[in-house]
This record gives sequence, structure tokens and C-alpha cells, in this order.
Amino acid sequence: MCDCVTWHADEVSRGVRILEGASESLAANTVEIPSGFGHNQDNLTEKIIRINAVIETLSYCSVAIGKGLSGASEAFAGTDAEALEDLKAVDKYREGKGF
Repeated sequence: MCDCVTWHADEVSRGVRILEGASESLAANTVEIPSGFGHNQDNLTEKIIRINAVIETLSYCSVAIGKGLSGASEAFAGTDAEALEDLKAVDKYREGKGF
């Protein structure tokens, strides 16, 4: 087993796409308030408004998590590129010193 950290950018990108799709799906599907419930109509309306607020929040959360994962993936790729350049510089130094 490797003791190093690995980042699977393709899997992260797939996850981001899934989250974006979930957000769009959630945003497109809200609960409609039915009519004809008599004296319980106001109570039902209040509950459905809350359900729709939760759906909207979940939609925003999906987008936020996706953006966070995208940012983390970009940061990991940048750090990985910097580490590679550092290793190349060490190799060049060692070659220059005859190691």
C-alpha cells in the first residue's frame, strides 16, 4: 500500500458533474401546493413552503460542494506541478554535482 496521497482528478470531475446534475434536478422539481384541503390548507401550505425551501437549499449545497471539489482539484494539480518542478531542480543540481 502506498503511503502517499493520491488524487483522482477524473473521479472528482465525475463527482462534480453528478452534483451539478443533482442541483439542476432539485431546482427543477419543487412541490406544488394542492388546493381543496379546507381548514388544513394553511397548515399544508406552510409545510410545503418549508419543503421547497429545503429543496432549494439542497440545490445550492450541491453546487457549493461541487465548486469546493473543483477548487481542491485545481489546488492539488498546482501543488503536484510545483512538487514535480522541485524534484526536477533537485535532479539537475545532483547531476551538476556529479551524483
